[in-house]
Amino acid sequence: MALPRFYVGDNSAATLARHGFPYSFDLPDTAASHIRVLRLDVDEQIVLFDGRGGEFTALISGLAKKAVTVFVLGHLNVEHESPVRMVVVQALAVGDKMDWIVQKACELGAAEIIPLQTERCTLRLSGERADKRVAHWQQIAIAASEQCGRNRVAQMVTISDFMRWLAAVDTTTASYFMLDPQDESATLVGALKALPAPDGTRNTIYLLIGPEGGFSAAEMQAAQRAGVIAVRFGLRVLRTETAAAAALAAIGAVIGDLQ
Repeated sequence: MALPRFYVGDNSAATLARHGFPYSFDLPDTAASHIRVLRLDVDEQIVLFDGRGGEFTALISGLAKKAVTVFVLGHLNVEHESPVRMVVVQALAVGDKMDWIVQKACELGAAEIIPLQTERCTLRLSGERADKRVAHWQQIAIAASEQCGRNRVAQMVTISDFMRWLAAVDTTTASYFMLDPQDESATLVGALKALPAPDGTRNTIYLLIGPEGGFSAAEMQAAQRAGVIAVRFGLRVLRTETAAAAALAAIGAVIGDLQ
């Protein structure tokens, strides 16, 4: 049975050292809370990670009312990341769809998720409300990494306007694909197979997913002018909450860690 895994944060006082084992420290509040929820006890073994690579074996050494102390035994230099850096550029979706998209994208290896405000988005977020939602999605990404065995956490980016994001597209350093069920010129799998082998400088794929109503004609034309390649994915039209997961799985199967 897999050991419970906990993220300790990459910028806190409890960020893990990589030398001087063994040693002990108090877990951050969030991880400590999860220990209590799971009703773990002293001397039980757990795994910790801080997002900087690898993971740490540890034992719970103390359970107090306001603190959980762990005894760190050592560092394991293991990774479960895809050789291709995958970035999901997702138009905002309503309800809990974004939660689902973020969770599954993390499980399938996305390194970054960029939420976009587009013309046809039903959900509109700005200011403090937008910040709180992005923070909520980041927590979902952390929980997904704890569950699926990743030692790095997908990063949530501040919500961006579609055209503002498009202005920063750089096709000289990455490949950009936009799912379009009406496109007849190329398929995602065909486009992936045509990519050159990763050479360390161009191994990032941006995957652009539209909202429930799809991208507007103006947005699609602007994206293609910027160098984003429109591709079809199969013979059926996928919902926005299905598209990213399905496409990430395809990328992993064709050129990533699912081959």
